[in-house]
Amino acid sequence: MDADTQTIYEELKRVARSGQTRFYGDLSELIDLPPRSRRLYQILDSINLHEHEEERPLLSALVVRRGFGIPGSRFFVQARNLGRYDDSSGDATAHAAFWVDEVHHIWDHWKNH
Repeated sequence: MDADTQTIYEELKRVARSGQTRFYGDLSELIDLPPRSRRLYQILDSINLHEHEEERPLLSALVVRRGFGIPGSRFFVQARNLGRYDDSSGDATAHAAFWVDEVHHIWDHWKNH
């Protein structure tokens, strides 16, 4: 992992251990990126891939959109591509249910690690 990815990864683990979420913009500021930076999304994708390979929940579920309180669509697309989520229904309620489950899995896992 490069330095920016490691910084975001460590922050997400800290957030997970504290049972919280973070806004995308807060993470961008942490590594001096502009809001809605493509680089941040790439970092989050990389962290998710790492977590998936380690058979852990997808940490970027903790990163939410200000004003919406849930991750952006890219999170759900990656979860689907990794075989973690079947969004064939296209139902917003299904998105929310998957996200809530993932967040609880994250908190449960990281409170002891």
